Amino acid sequence: MISVIIASVNPVHLEHLRRNIGETIGAPFEIIAFENGNAARGICEIYNSGARQARYDVLCFMHEDVLMKTPDWGRVIAKLFSNNDVGAVGVAGCSYKSLAPSGWVAYGLPQILHYHVEQSYKFMDKPTELLLSNPNGVKSQEVAVIDGVWMCTKKDIVLQHPFDEDLLRGFHGYDVDFSITVAQRYKVLVTYEVLLNHFSEGNFGADWLAAILKVAEKWRPLLPLNKAALTRRQAEMVEVRTCKNLIGLMKRFKYSVSQKLSVVWSLKNAISLPSLIKLTFHALK
Repeated sequence: MISVIIASVNPVHLEHLRRNIGETIGAPFEIIAFENGNAARGICEIYNSGARQARYDVLCFMHEDVLMKTPDWGRVIAKLFSNNDVGAVGVAGCSYKSLAPSGWVAYGLPQILHYHVEQSYKFMDKPTELLLSNPNGVKSQEVAVIDGVWMCTKKDIVLQHPFDEDLLRGFHGYDVDFSITVAQRYKVLVTYEVLLNHFSEGNFGADWLAAILKVAEKWRPLLPLNKAALTRRQAEMVEVRTCKNLIGLMKRFKYSVSQKLSVVWSLKNAISLPSLIKLTFHALK
C-alpha cells in the first residue's frame, strides 16, 4: 500500500527507522532506501529514482532522523488519499507561501502555521517538546507548502510532476518546490492525526539559502500562494516580516547589496511603497 523512500546517510538511524516503520505503519509497505553517505546524489534525484522503483501507489518520503509515534499511521494516510483531490500530505506546513523567498515557514502571523511534531534538538541544548499549531481545530488543514521531513504523495503525481533535480542538485528547497507544483492541481494538507519525533531542528546554512532563492525565482510569476485567505494588509505583513528574515540571512552569508535589493524590489507589486522603502533601507544597512 505504501512505499517509504529514504535517502540514508547513517546506517544506524536507518536500521532503527526500519524497525520503527514495521512496528507502527499498520499497512502493507516496502522501504526503498538509498545509501548516500558521500552525498553523491541530490535528494531530488534520489526521490525520483525511488518513485520509479516503487511498487505501491502511495509514496512516503521520509528523513531517516525520525521515529513514527502514531500506531497505524499508514491507514491514516491511505484514508486521506482515498480523496482524489488530495495530492500531498505532511506534518508541518504553512497556508501562505510568500513571494519573498522562504522555506516552508513564512513569518508575521501565527495562524498561517500548521504543525504537529515532537521535536528533539541536535544543535541546541533543549529538551524534546511537542510542537502543535492547529489554529482551526481540525484533523487536516489545507496549506500552500509542507515540510520535507515527512511528506506523502501518490506515485502517479511524482511520475507526472517529478522533483526538479535539474534546478535542485543538493538537499534543500525540494519540499517547497514540490508543494507548489502539486498545489496547482491538488490539495496539499497538513495532518494532525500523525505524530513523529524529529531528532534535529535543521540547519539553515548557505546551501539552504541558495536553494530557496532558486525556488523563489522559479515560482515568482505564481506567488504568493494564499490558502489562508489573508487580506492584502495581512499578506503585506507576512511579506515584510519574511523578507526581513531573509535579508538577515543574506547579510550573514555575505550576499551583495545588489542581490539583497533585487529581492526587496521583487516585492514591489505585493507591498505598499512605504514598506518597500523601509525594506530597502533595511537591506542597505
